[in-house]
Amino acid sequence: MVNIADNCNLYFNGNDNKNTAFVNVSIFGETSKQNCENLTAEICKILENSTGIPSDRVYVKFEFSDMWGYNSFMF
Repeated sequence: MVNIADNCNLYFNGNDNKNTAFVNVSIFGETSKQNCENLTAEICKILENSTGIPSDRVYVKFEFSDMWGYNSFMF
């Protein structure tokens, strides 16, 4: 799932004068730090190529859970 909120003010080092992205990744279960690093690199590359936002203006937050519900049941 993807939600893009355009025209938001995201502050970095006290200013919002450059485009910035915040990406929240929710993972069912667990994974390694290396996998998170690899995904972060890919997300940064995709955002830079598609939006021009440089990787030093991209934040990626990972959340892990083993309790996800869908279609009236739990995974």
